[in-house]
Amino acid sequence: MRCPDLSVLETSLTLALPKDLTASTGLDVIAHAVDGYISRQQNDFSDGSCLQAVKMAMDWLPVVCRDGANLMAREKMQNAATIAGLGFGNSNTGLSHALGHSAGAVFPLPHGRAIGIALPYSLAYLASNPPMPGVPDPVECLAALARLVGINNPSPRHAVDALIGRIRSIQKEIGEPLCLRDAGITQARMMGEMDRLVRIAEKDPNMYTTPCECKGKALQDLFEIMWRG
Repeated sequence: MRCPDLSVLETSLTLALPKDLTASTGLDVIAHAVDGYISRQQNDFSDGSCLQAVKMAMDWLPVVCRDGANLMAREKMQNAATIAGLGFGNSNTGLSHALGHSAGAVFPLPHGRAIGIALPYSLAYLASNPPMPGVPDPVECLAALARLVGINNPSPRHAVDALIGRIRSIQKEIGEPLCLRDAGITQARMMGEMDRLVRIAEKDPNMYTTPCECKGKALQDLFEIMWRG
């Protein structure tokens, strides 16, 4: 894969972007930043960019979805997307992307929507399972992120739950589906494709940077939760 030598951010070119694409790609920005921050490959160079990007995106995504002509909001989201790229470009992403890549490959879902659906469920999984040896505890990392976005709770786990709740609130506000069922995937199709979903997700490169192990039956259970909500 080749990286560009130069990237030009021209906010006015985003004004015609439909609301649903503005919403789903905005959720992808949040997922890029969150995944990059808790990745097994996180480092000093990725952390600052990821933290800044997620705060900007959570602040400005609802604004731009309420008023797509708000040029400042679009500029902030464009900047957040770029900053998130600088962050996860140094750390890679993680579980939400492994899940979303699989769902997007199997079902007719845009990339950002598939990732957006996966993000809260992936964070709940990571908060409920032990990290691999030598990996920073995702609960502690996510609790620090929660404080950055204004969630003050002395319990790290409760702070993470509140952060997940904040993400779900943003999804509702901008009109994005909260589960695969809400995105139009039938139960029959979901169960018929389960083996394929698990197989693709297990081989996704982002599994190698996910802080907790997730494969086999655990991965199937997670996809089932993603479907029913």
